[in-house]
Amino acid sequence: MFAIKQNDLLTPLHVAALNGFYDIVNQLIKRGSKVNTPDSASRTGLHYAAISNNVKIMKLLLDNDAYLEAMDGSLQTPLMVAVSHDCSDAIAFLLEQKAAISGQDIQGRTILHIVADKGTSKSFKLIMQGESFANVNARNILGQRAVHLAAVNGNNRVIIMLTKRGADINCRDNRGFHPIHYAAKYGYSATVKLLLSLDDKVDIYNDAKSELLTPLHLAALNGYYEITEVLIARGAKVNTPDSKSRTALHYAALSNNVKLMNFLMNNVRSRNIVNNSNNILHLAALNNHRDTVKIITDHMPFINVNSRNATGQRPLHLAAKNGNNRVIQYLIKHGADVNTRDNCGWTPLHYTAKYGFASSVQLLLSKEAIVDAFNEGKVRIE
Repeated sequence: MFAIKQNDLLTPLHVAALNGFYDIVNQLIKRGSKVNTPDSASRTGLHYAAISNNVKIMKLLLDNDAYLEAMDGSLQTPLMVAVSHDCSDAIAFLLEQKAAISGQDIQGRTILHIVADKGTSKSFKLIMQGESFANVNARNILGQRAVHLAAVNGNNRVIIMLTKRGADINCRDNRGFHPIHYAAKYGYSATVKLLLSLDDKVDIYNDAKSELLTPLHLAALNGYYEITEVLIARGAKVNTPDSKSRTALHYAALSNNVKLMNFLMNNVRSRNIVNNSNNILHLAALNNHRDTVKIITDHMPFINVNSRNATGQRPLHLAAKNGNNRVIQYLIKHGADVNTRDNCGWTPLHYTAKYGFASSVQLLLSKEAIVDAFNEGKVRIE
């Protein structure tokens, strides 16, 4: 539903066209209202008639010399606006009037980008009918093709129709994402299965050097168990690291999905699951994920409860930093050193004192934390 903004500057014709009042539009035109006058967003009466899906008003405006290809401030034509609002009657009528389908708006989106992102398969069929149709592999300013946006929305019918028209299923956007990256990220298991059946790559990295993410990383990070299961069944490598040496298990620790953690642990083929800084226990402690901490300490004895990250912090430091007493207790129960020091000589008690966690201070002191422990004269800056 289109909403007029408070600062929009509109003529009576704009308002009547938007609300579908044919007789009023006709009366205003007869009294001299200019059909191509733009509003403050450069939309004309034809844009508004398209939004209201009112073919009768659109025909009236065109019969009175409305510009078929008028562009608003986003460089969208009435046809693009009709597609954005999934107005199938308006789309069909504008196509009959030979409205252009090859243009791009200010974001580089074609008609197909818009329908893949906003519309239905019915709108898509209307756009793709006939011999002349939009370029299925055109890119927007993010390098995304229409098939990327269809995957973002889990729109499987549009994906199938795009591939039948020649869409490249293995295309990358500016971030290096394939369509399957987006399907995995947003939790569309049926779309992941479809893309795999169409020969998208199960273990493909995005090629941004600062990330190197696979679909499995994204599914694990967002806690999507079924997608993780599908990807591994199709051969995704559980131990594949990203640019920070994080594996799917690291990302599952971040998502705090206990079921997913258990599943991945049963599929881990290597114990080399420590990244360049924080291992999975650090991540779980840092993010207050007690259930994940419990799984790791109970079932992964090869993860040292007193392991250090790049700054010398152990999981107990990170739990203390957050004042999470349940995690603190669980780590100490499993052998965490209550007086351990990081690279600046700070103990967990220093962190609880710094961040004002009085109950955590009390807990650590009850576990024999040294009350007057000095750091090493280095002030930690965070």
